[in-house]
Amino acid sequence: LWSSECGLLLLRLLALFCHARYSAVVLYFFFLMIRRPPRSTLFPYTTLFRSGYGGNHGSPTEQGFYDDARAAYDFLEASGVAPGRIVVYGESIGGGPAVQLAEERAIGALVLEAPFTSATDLAQRTYWFLPARYILLDRYESKSKIAAIDAPLFIVHGERDQVVPVDMGRELLAAAKPPKDARFFPDAGHNDLYD
Repeated sequence: LWSSECGLLLLRLLALFCHARYSAVVLYFFFLMIRRPPRSTLFPYTTLFRSGYGGNHGSPTEQGFYDDARAAYDFLEASGVAPGRIVVYGESIGGGPAVQLAEERAIGALVLEAPFTSATDLAQRTYWFLPARYILLDRYESKSKIAAIDAPLFIVHGERDQVVPVDMGRELLAAAKPPKDARFFPDAGHNDLYD
């Protein structure tokens, strides 16, 4: 777990990032500090060190990622951060654990970047010629969980996303209860939303 602790208790919000499958924490530091200064540094953040990625022990599983998100949340809570100050940010596959955490715990808001409805839906679209829906172990069923979330929701997705189709972001938005909003970028793909 990494946390920027400068002003942790003085500021209103804290972002808990559930990063994408191929993202490394060092890329987030570059992204936050170089690509988006100074807006992204207006509030502290915590980033998961996912099991099985970036040299971390363990193997990457759905349950492991959920456990990592819970551990990060518990760390913040134990550090005195009020649940209403925690903004959970899920990027791509990180949207699954972000939705799971928001369903289980009180948070201030949920932000999803290029989210899918479920890993099984995405796998079946990608491998339409296989029974992917029935053989995939890690399911990340976000669409079936999102309606139970009481926190405000914001979704950002690129219209030209060739990894996770933008209609999955729209489906999640439709399934969620208010307050909710979204921004769909017409010229953006999966990895260039902020270019």
